[in-house]
Amino acid sequence: MEHFKTILKKVESKKFTITTTKKGEKIKQTEHRKLKTDIMNALLADFKDMKIAVGMNKEGIVLELPNSHEGSIPATIDIKIKSFDFDTVHETEAYAKEQELKVKNRKQRKKHAKSAYNQARKVKEKEQDDYLHMRLQMKNRKNS
Repeated sequence: MEHFKTILKKVESKKFTITTTKKGEKIKQTEHRKLKTDIMNALLADFKDMKIAVGMNKEGIVLELPNSHEGSIPATIDIKIKSFDFDTVHETEAYAKEQELKVKNRKQRKKHAKSAYNQARKVKEKEQDDYLHMRLQMKNRKNS
């Protein structure tokens, strides 16, 4: 990731022009686009060095991830430059909590599904037992 590290060093010391919009303070659009292009080109060069990048398209960097079974797995990567009021800590914590909740809900749904299956099985067994009991009573009445 040498190319990306070089861009990070440039970004660290660069003075950007800031504009205020309805969505908050942002880097001036032309500088924003140049920054994104520089980052994407650096990442593309790094991926090419690793022999996994193909090039760019409208979705971003196009990759072919090597796979011993399928040959390669196609993927794309894109970068989004956010406004300065974007709270990275809050956003990552909120995402982690959301993922935790999804896992918890998935486990609960699995537990409920198993419980419902077991309950339905018990009901079916009882119905079969009741039916067999009724048939036996009818047979006994006939024989009496």
